[in-house]
Amino acid sequence: MNAGGALASEAVVPSTGEGRLYLARSLAEEPFASSFIEGAATTRQVAKKLIFEGRAPRTKDERMVLNNYQAMQFVKDRKDDPLTLAMLLELHRIVADGTLDDPADAGRVRISDDVRVVDEANGEVLHQPPPAKDLQKRIETLTWFANAKAEAGNWIHPLVRGML
Repeated sequence: MNAGGALASEAVVPSTGEGRLYLARSLAEEPFASSFIEGAATTRQVAKKLIFEGRAPRTKDERMVLNNYQAMQFVKDRKDDPLTLAMLLELHRIVADGTLDDPADAGRVRISDDVRVVDEANGEVLHQPPPAKDLQKRIETLTWFANAKAEAGNWIHPLVRGML
């Protein structure tokens, strides 16, 4: 999606104004693209109005776009903080706000094992997440890995760390 548009500049390093424009476009494009992947049916124009004009969402799909934008702001504001379970749960609460069948599910670790991704055409289970009883330990391992300091011989590129 080209991060919301090409940055039109001859300069090797963009000016402060150009950098802000690029960031603003990115901050509008990313929530739209993420919500679209999740199944939201809206347009880029609506996403930009929600984000730049502060228009209240009218549908669940629009709520998803706004939630994703707010989640990006949350992450940006805490980018230098260590990753914690509390931070992950708050991020989940932000992303899920007003979009779940049971609002109590927002911002908490899953407690049941009734989640599956199923192919609606043939009923095949495509994905079944780990058991709920294992989630606390798995999240602890994730946060330890994310917060671990690089030492000689075990440095992993941040992009690769993010994918693991």
